[in-house]
Amino acid sequence: KMLCSTVLRLFPWPELSAEEQVVCFGEMYHLYDTSPLEYANTSEPSRRTHRTQFANHLFASLELVDFVTKIDQSLTLGMRFPLLMTFAELGTCAEESSKFQRLILQEMFYFAFALDKQRHSVVGLLCEEASRLVHAFCASCTPLISTCVFAIGQNMPTLDVEAVAPILSKSVFTGWHMDSNSFDWLSYFFANRTSISKMGGASQIDARSMDALIHSYLVAPASVSFGEAVSNKGVAVGRKLFEVVPWELAGDNGRVLALLILVASCEFVRDDAWFLSLLAGDVGRQLVAFRGPEQCFVEKLIAVNASHTRFPNHVAVVQMMLACQLAAPALKREDDPLGWLVRWGLAPRMQLLLANGWGGDVSFLWEHIMRVLTGAGRIPAEICHLLRDYVSASPLHTEMLQLLMRETLSRPMSAQEHVSWHVVWQQLLLPHVPAQDAFCALFDRYMLGLYCAEPSFAHHSPVMQQVLDALAQKRHPVGATEALALRGHAGTAVGFLQAMQHQVPAVSSPADTNTALWQYKHIATKLGHEPAAAIMWERFFALLCRLEEQGRDTRSIVPAAARSSLNDHFLALAKYYDAKSKCIYRLYYSFTTWNKDVIGAATGAFFSESSEEVFASELELKVELRKILPPVYRPQVSTSSDDASSTASTNDGDAVASAANESGASSPHASGGGMGGGGGSAHSSSSSLLRSSTGA
Repeated sequence: KMLCSTVLRLFPWPELSAEEQVVCFGEMYHLYDTSPLEYANTSEPSRRTHRTQFANHLFASLELVDFVTKIDQSLTLGMRFPLLMTFAELGTCAEESSKFQRLILQEMFYFAFALDKQRHSVVGLLCEEASRLVHAFCASCTPLISTCVFAIGQNMPTLDVEAVAPILSKSVFTGWHMDSNSFDWLSYFFANRTSISKMGGASQIDARSMDALIHSYLVAPASVSFGEAVSNKGVAVGRKLFEVVPWELAGDNGRVLALLILVASCEFVRDDAWFLSLLAGDVGRQLVAFRGPEQCFVEKLIAVNASHTRFPNHVAVVQMMLACQLAAPALKREDDPLGWLVRWGLAPRMQLLLANGWGGDVSFLWEHIMRVLTGAGRIPAEICHLLRDYVSASPLHTEMLQLLMRETLSRPMSAQEHVSWHVVWQQLLLPHVPAQDAFCALFDRYMLGLYCAEPSFAHHSPVMQQVLDALAQKRHPVGATEALALRGHAGTAVGFLQAMQHQVPAVSSPADTNTALWQYKHIATKLGHEPAAAIMWERFFALLCRLEEQGRDTRSIVPAAARSSLNDHFLALAKYYDAKSKCIYRLYYSFTTWNKDVIGAATGAFFSESSEEVFASELELKVELRKILPPVYRPQVSTSSDDASSTASTNDGDAVASAANESGASSPHASGGGMGGGGGSAHSSSSSLLRSSTGA
């Protein structure tokens, strides 16, 4: 019989009927006293004796198999246990998801992952060959993954977690619809709770069952108990399953149930960093991406008082994600989504997390909140105050929000979406600038990113104009910008100077210190070789060139002695950047000429007759500046019409300006110029670093 096993894989198994396949398997698997289908009805523990006997039979036949292999290796394909390959071949020919097919997988799973490989090297060889076949078996038939999850749960006490890990991969699980029995097993070995199948399955949970489930997972203690070794195995497998299951296919109720299991598992996982990183990534987005507006299960879950559960922090995080999804513009279930979020209790839940030291870990929640804000008008004061409390709680929170800003403003999206995100960030940050230093740090990164936006960021000008209008409304004293820049907020200082150009006296002599031109020169000199100084000098020369265009005698404004001193300064900076960036080296060297065309060649400005040359020079300079600046976002427009983005930005402009000053004071419109500002520049279609200002 074992001699035949070396060639049985060549048998035409697909030509046999289902009944004949079952009979043949029973003969090969030594099921003499019972049929395979009757054997399939027996419990896992009762099968162990037969499995052990069959494994010993395979071991005893190794010498014969090796003899055949020496004669013709093609017969066994180099496998020491070719009968397992025959089982796999027979399983793939069986009716999909049939009881017989599932039985074959269960038996092969045992030989692959439940035997003690430490007993003998030959046992390890059997496990290795069986595991490769099981992996291929599951990958070829997605519905069998449910049987694999069942087998994991049944064999958990002896499971080789490391060996089973390759099967728990996204490539294998792609397209799998998680069934109620799999939810049962996941809940059992990961959260130590049972059982959803008694309630009709995840897709058929009624309101009463929802209450019972929420209480079972969030309030009541675990209903089953394992030893530490088995519990650790369940945790390891459960974590991996949560990472690879395609949750978007699990159904709305199934995803909420998965969230309950995930929260309850934290009692045993004891790894909050993993929990939060999971929710912050694709898995978290899938778990809260329900589709229909009627979400009874979700509403019941978010209505729970998180403080009264066993896992208040974890529950609060999940509730905030779900609530933001309910309020999302795409769902259109709330006329006033922001007001609803405030009334629901967004702030108390965030305060709970801050009080428990979870603030820095849950910065991703702000992205969920901001997604609601992108579809709204003016942001309620409660949301702005909530962000203020969050930022003030820890310096780490500022760093987290800087990362979030880079991520949200750098991802490819349409021009209109970009404008919406810019409006949100402006409304959240501007009310606290320049009073609070942490917000100045955030706003500085925002402005530096806007200054260094590439020419392809076509809706740059209206976005810049919005923020300049809002800054002008604050009427920040020009003389106070130096202190702001020297505190490390040069980008914010440039924004204030650019916004206030029309509210300060015109330049008449070198002694006029209360002017934007003098402030640019003075602050840039103080900043030395800091990257933001290049932006200051760009604004200085943009204003100076504009004065020349107006017929002013710029040599009396910046006399020869001052120019000579500045030339020494520019040459020193050019030498500093010689080995670091040839582009910035050329920029500072061009400043020594005090010539509009030479400076334009270095910055990509003042070339109305050669748009390609403008684009190339400007792009090179901005790329180089981003390399030496602190990390800033890089806007990327996918597909959209500039007209749509311009319209969106115009509609949102008033909201930005009103959010900038809570007192409601009004101010004249401040034309931007320079650094991508709007305001009638001759080259307004391109966001060059060097622009003619609309006024001095």
